[in-house]
Amino acid sequence: MKPRRSNLSVPGHLQKMHAKAKDSNADVIMLDLEDSVPLEAKEAARAQVIDSLLGLDWGQKTVTVRINALDTPFAYRDLLEVAETAGHRIDALVLPKVNNAGDVFFADRMLNGIEMGRTEGSPAVGLEASIETAEGLLRAA
Repeated sequence: MKPRRSNLSVPGHLQKMHAKAKDSNADVIMLDLEDSVPLEAKEAARAQVIDSLLGLDWGQKTVTVRINALDTPFAYRDLLEVAETAGHRIDALVLPKVNNAGDVFFADRMLNGIEMGRTEGSPAVGLEASIETAEGLLRAA
């Protein structure tokens, strides 16, 4: 298991920050498609994150991508395009604002379907649930 002493969150739409992040001392780089990205830049950010995942050498860093919340119009494409195109280059997808087990179940089923079509031996993409609301905390207990 790789160390996770520090986590650097990087806005998905700012390519120059991706390059700086890969050279940082952080153990984990989280490319963020959610809160740090303006609404009008969501689709461009997704494409930029995929480009950076494929084009940059992340070394031994743990690399995650925080997709948009599942109750937004962006989450489906985030999960699908990132996992299909660059899933072999990330350690996990971060699911924000998880309020119940159904959110994780839905993302897991989608990810499993995508991974069934990938080359045998490709590493599985993990899922990290981020509980950010009182509802999510109560339902997690």
